[in-house]
Amino acid sequence: VVANYEALIAKFDAALPGGSNALDFETLAAGIDVSGQTLSASGIDVTLPGPVADVLDPGGASLSLVVVEDAVDNPAVSGTKSLGVNDPNNFNAITAGSVFDFSFPAPVVGFGLTIITPEEPSAALLDADLTLSVPGEPTANLSLDSGQSLGNFGGREYYAYFLGVVGGALFSTARLEAGAGAPTSGFFFNVDDVVVPEPGVGLGTLTGSLLLLALRRHRRSTRDRDPKRTHPCC
Repeated sequence: VVANYEALIAKFDAALPGGSNALDFETLAAGIDVSGQTLSASGIDVTLPGPVADVLDPGGASLSLVVVEDAVDNPAVSGTKSLGVNDPNNFNAITAGSVFDFSFPAPVVGFGLTIITPEEPSAALLDADLTLSVPGEPTANLSLDSGQSLGNFGGREYYAYFLGVVGGALFSTARLEAGAGAPTSGFFFNVDDVVVPEPGVGLGTLTGSLLLLALRRHRRSTRDRDPKRTHPCC
């Protein structure tokens, strides 16, 4: 199972002749507001999304992006920190239906990230529940097959998934969002290990065409979805 997750990241790296670097949030203070901040992964700048709408309370205030450190409800794939939102009522996790727009001051040829979410009988991710898209390219959809278990935390088994795109052209933005058939509040997740190309890896160095990567987990028909599923922790 672990090998599948690592193999996808290795495939992403192989599509970028110079390799890639990860922004893992470990050097940032837990609880810090990083909404709209431009951070660097070994010389490549990534501008994080600004505050996002509260999907569970559309009329309420927007939620800021924060660095989360909570081993029980927000385990990380590397180190102890990940990216969440300032919503302690929902364990600072991101709600399905949130739209995350990343941007790159200098255009890049590839972008990827890890999704961390608990396995719940009524709230597991299903096919295409999350998508990663860049302008002018096909969308990378989360699929179901196998993922990396991070272990049991607070009575729930947490899994890590990798989504990545290497484009056929340089791009300046990328969007992470729920798929068209996903529920607006059916699952919660955090983001970790935002991955970008090594500095100097440009379009001219690519040897292949568009690459879409999505980690797969156990196969199940979308017809099995429980339309009433709610917060996995409640």
